[in-house]
Amino acid sequence: VATKTPQERRAHLPIANVFHRNRHSGRRFLVPTLMRYVEQFLNSRDVCDAYAELIRTRCRSYARFVGRSVHVEEIDCASVNAWLASLAKKLRPATVAGYKRNLCVVWREAFEEGLNDNAPLRVRRIKVPQQIVQAYTHAEIRALLHAASRLQGRHCNGNRRADFWQALIHSAYSTALRRSDLLLVFRHQLGSDGTCVIVQSKTGYAHRVRFSPEALQFAAKLKCPNNLLLPWPYRRDALPPRFQAICRLAGVKRGSLKWLRRSAASYAEGIEPGAGPKILGHRTSKVFKMSYDDQAISGHVAKEPPPIG
Repeated sequence: VATKTPQERRAHLPIANVFHRNRHSGRRFLVPTLMRYVEQFLNSRDVCDAYAELIRTRCRSYARFVGRSVHVEEIDCASVNAWLASLAKKLRPATVAGYKRNLCVVWREAFEEGLNDNAPLRVRRIKVPQQIVQAYTHAEIRALLHAASRLQGRHCNGNRRADFWQALIHSAYSTALRRSDLLLVFRHQLGSDGTCVIVQSKTGYAHRVRFSPEALQFAAKLKCPNNLLLPWPYRRDALPPRFQAICRLAGVKRGSLKWLRRSAASYAEGIEPGAGPKILGHRTSKVFKMSYDDQAISGHVAKEPPPIG
């Protein structure tokens, strides 16, 4: 007679009847479902809404794959590896690796709390090929600025569209700031030389940047009662589509607003090795090399063997 595992024996039980013995304290306690534990996990951390929703969505994907409400103690390597293998058939490796990270961070926390006896050690390795990083060249940025200068009309706050977009493009390139940080710079933060210190919203680290004279010249034409340097009167998610319209007008058929940040870092790296991560506000060079370094711009020379003769 085949014996059932503890998970199989309790699969038919209602949630309230599932208990687990903590391997640290030896005490029995009610086992939460995975999604209930995810909420406890997120409530104890200071994370943004987008990241929290990512954790929920990807943990829910695992629960749907199992086919029932999963208790946190039931997560094991076999089911996780089968889930990842199914995802690999329809998603890119980088996306599958993200699913793995998001579930494992919750699973590891449950293991450390003694809620799960299966350590997340033998989990399927996802091979993610390094992406070829691309950024705007100076010629493309000049084309974008020329297209922005031809814009007609005004925003609802009265500022000329041409002035705002030229100020934004110059500012994004000269400071290499993320869009969210760029739109929260106030005029009183600027020094006489165009420098200012901001706290990066993503990392919480302080970072010193310098706005170019051209950026300040166009920003000076913009009016804002809140004293913002780059007042954008619409929703934040309306910014990328407007930028894509400028790209089409300029004949630039690739890229996004983030490419200006890549360009700034790549050109800085080409002038001074090691300057790329610094202008981005990164503590190490790993992320710069993986996601920001356009080697066609930063000047990496291809190595070759000596001639045969």
